[in-house]
Amino acid sequence: MKSMYERLADKLKTTSAVKWFSSRGAEESWIAEVAEELGFPLPPSYRWWLIHYGNARFGDENILSIASPEHREYDDTDLLYIHRLNKAEDWWVKQFPNRLDLFVPMPNLANECKRLRLKARVLARLLLTCW
Repeated sequence: MKSMYERLADKLKTTSAVKWFSSRGAEESWIAEVAEELGFPLPPSYRWWLIHYGNARFGDENILSIASPEHREYDDTDLLYIHRLNKAEDWWVKQFPNRLDLFVPMPNLANECKRLRLKARVLARLLLTCW
Protein backbone atom coordinates (compact mmCIF):
# COMPACT_ATOMS: atom_id res chain seq x y z
CA MET A 1 0.00 0.00 0.00
CA LYS A 2 1.33 3.42 -0.94
CA SER A 3 2.05 5.98 1.75
CA MET A 4 0.11 9.22 2.03
CA TYR A 5 3.08 11.03 0.49
CA GLU A 6 3.28 8.65 -2.48
CA ARG A 7 -0.45 9.02 -3.11
CA LEU A 8 -0.19 12.80 -2.94
CA ALA A 9 2.80 12.81 -5.31
CA ASP A 10 0.78 10.68 -7.75
CA LYS A 11 -2.16 13.11 -7.56
CA LEU A 12 0.12 16.08 -8.13
CA LYS A 13 1.38 14.51 -11.36
CA THR A 14 -2.12 14.52 -12.82
CA THR A 15 -3.58 17.84 -11.67
CA SER A 16 -3.11 21.24 -13.23
CA ALA A 17 -4.56 23.23 -10.31
CA VAL A 18 -1.59 22.74 -7.98
CA LYS A 19 1.44 24.26 -9.64
CA TRP A 20 5.04 24.36 -8.49
CA PHE A 21 8.50 25.00 -9.85
CA SER A 22 10.55 21.84 -9.75
CA SER A 23 13.97 21.74 -8.08
CA ARG A 24 13.06 24.48 -5.62
CA GLY A 25 12.76 22.45 -2.47
CA ALA A 26 13.98 23.81 0.82
CA GLU A 27 17.27 22.69 2.29
CA GLU A 28 17.34 20.92 5.66
CA SER A 29 19.44 23.74 7.11
CA TRP A 30 16.76 26.30 6.17
CA ILE A 31 14.08 24.18 7.84
CA ALA A 32 16.24 23.89 10.96
CA GLU A 33 16.72 27.69 11.07
CA VAL A 34 12.97 28.24 10.82
CA ALA A 35 12.22 25.70 13.56
CA GLU A 36 14.83 27.31 15.79
CA GLU A 37 13.33 30.78 15.39
CA LEU A 38 9.79 29.50 15.87
CA GLY A 39 10.78 27.45 18.91
CA PHE A 40 9.21 24.19 17.69
CA PRO A 41 9.67 21.73 14.82
CA LEU A 42 7.53 21.96 11.72
CA PRO A 43 5.04 19.10 11.18
CA PRO A 44 6.54 16.09 9.34
CA SER A 45 4.11 16.40 6.43
CA TYR A 46 5.01 20.06 5.89
CA ARG A 47 8.73 19.26 6.11
CA TRP A 48 8.19 16.60 3.43
CA TRP A 49 6.40 19.16 1.25
CA LEU A 50 9.16 21.75 1.72
CA ILE A 51 11.95 19.30 0.84
CA HIS A 52 10.25 17.68 -2.15
CA TYR A 53 8.29 20.60 -3.62
CA GLY A 54 9.14 23.70 -1.62
CA ASN A 55 6.70 25.98 -3.33
CA ALA A 56 3.29 25.79 -4.92
CA ARG A 57 0.13 27.54 -5.86
CA PHE A 58 -3.19 25.95 -5.06
CA GLY A 59 -5.66 27.74 -7.28
CA ASP A 60 -4.90 31.41 -6.75
CA GLU A 61 -3.15 31.06 -3.39
CA ASN A 62 0.40 30.23 -2.34
CA ILE A 63 1.37 27.43 -0.04
CA LEU A 64 3.93 29.19 2.11
CA SER A 65 7.48 28.02 1.62
CA ILE A 66 10.87 28.66 3.14
CA ALA A 67 13.07 30.95 1.12
CA SER A 68 16.83 30.83 1.21
CA PRO A 69 18.14 32.93 4.12
CA GLU A 70 19.43 35.67 1.82
CA HIS A 71 15.92 36.20 0.37
CA ARG A 72 13.84 35.64 3.50
CA GLU A 73 13.49 39.31 4.44
CA TYR A 74 11.38 40.21 1.40
CA ASP A 75 9.89 37.00 -0.02
CA ASP A 76 6.14 37.23 0.55
CA THR A 77 5.74 33.47 0.13
CA ASP A 78 8.23 32.74 2.95
CA LEU A 79 6.78 31.30 6.14
CA LEU A 80 8.99 33.34 8.47
CA TYR A 81 8.51 36.58 6.54
CA ILE A 82 4.72 36.28 6.86
CA HIS A 83 4.98 35.11 10.49
CA ARG A 84 7.20 38.07 11.41
CA LEU A 85 4.77 40.51 9.75
CA ASN A 86 1.86 38.96 11.63
CA LYS A 87 3.72 39.04 14.96
CA ALA A 88 4.48 42.75 14.46
CA GLU A 89 0.74 43.51 14.58
CA ASP A 90 -0.64 43.78 18.13
CA TRP A 91 -4.19 42.94 17.06
CA TRP A 92 -2.92 39.77 15.35
CA VAL A 93 -1.01 38.60 18.41
CA LYS A 94 -4.04 39.22 20.65
CA GLN A 95 -6.43 37.39 18.35
CA PHE A 96 -4.08 34.57 17.27
CA PRO A 97 -1.33 34.27 19.92
CA ASN A 98 -0.03 30.86 18.79
CA ARG A 99 -0.99 30.79 15.14
CA LEU A 100 1.38 29.92 12.34
CA ASP A 101 -0.03 30.00 8.82
CA LEU A 102 1.28 27.49 6.30
CA PHE A 103 -1.44 28.17 3.77
CA VAL A 104 -4.14 30.79 3.56
CA PRO A 105 -7.06 29.10 1.80
CA MET A 106 -9.33 30.78 -0.66
CA PRO A 107 -12.99 31.04 0.40
CA ASN A 108 -14.15 28.25 -1.91
CA LEU A 109 -11.40 25.76 -1.01
CA ALA A 110 -13.84 22.87 -0.43
CA ASN A 111 -15.32 23.30 -3.89
CA GLU A 112 -11.85 23.58 -5.39
CA CYS A 113 -10.80 20.33 -3.68
CA LYS A 114 -13.80 18.52 -5.12
CA ARG A 115 -13.16 19.93 -8.57
CA LEU A 116 -9.55 18.82 -8.42
CA ARG A 117 -10.46 15.45 -6.95
CA LEU A 118 -8.04 16.08 -4.14
CA LYS A 119 -9.54 14.86 -0.92
CA ALA A 120 -9.71 17.59 1.69
CA ARG A 121 -8.30 15.27 4.36
CA VAL A 122 -5.16 14.62 2.30
CA LEU A 123 -4.64 18.35 1.83
CA ALA A 124 -5.31 18.98 5.50
CA ARG A 125 -2.75 16.35 6.55
CA LEU A 126 -0.19 17.99 4.31
CA LEU A 127 -0.89 21.56 5.28
CA LEU A 128 -1.20 21.35 9.03
CA THR A 129 -1.48 24.52 11.03
CA CYS A 130 0.71 24.58 14.11
CA TRP A 131 -0.86 25.82 17.30
